[in-house]
Amino acid sequence: MVKINLTIMNVVGMTMVLLISSLFGMGYAEGVEDGAHDKGRMHDASKLHSASTVAGLHVELIVEPAVIEPNIPVRFSHEFMDSVTGELKDIVPHTFVIMKDGSIIFEEYAEHAGHVHEFIFKEEHKGPLTIMIRDVNNTEEDAEFTINVVPEFPTAMIVMITATASALFFGRRLMHVE
Repeated sequence: MVKINLTIMNVVGMTMVLLISSLFGMGYAEGVEDGAHDKGRMHDASKLHSASTVAGLHVELIVEPAVIEPNIPVRFSHEFMDSVTGELKDIVPHTFVIMKDGSIIFEEYAEHAGHVHEFIFKEEHKGPLTIMIRDVNNTEEDAEFTINVVPEFPTAMIVMITATASALFFGRRLMHVE
């Protein structure tokens, strides 16, 4: 009977670990990777990277942090490179837009490629969003990316973790009493 109880507790514990670990790393960015930039450079795992090519420029979007949650500041930066030579461009006028279900929730114009756009998503923004870098270099061409805002750590998950931890704790105590 002791072996069965331990096995059940181990299965419950491992299930909780898998559930919790699946919650992390759910944010993502998507784009078209065309190989025009330096594939040899290393990317920071705490950031999302995505790329697209428009207006003869390779556009790389960097989103920090990698897991995008409501009420946490998110920084968006980008690089513009000549799609043929790979040369970084500094002056690239563009409009940075964040859209949810076709509605604009953030819009900011910038002249320089190194401009960092910051935004704090709210609970109503969770789910897929579209990032548009519009009118790249005054060409009326746009680069489009998709990101996902994950919900904050759900209350139901906290209750389930607490219940599992309690069951493990009291189950082990009962085994020592017998």
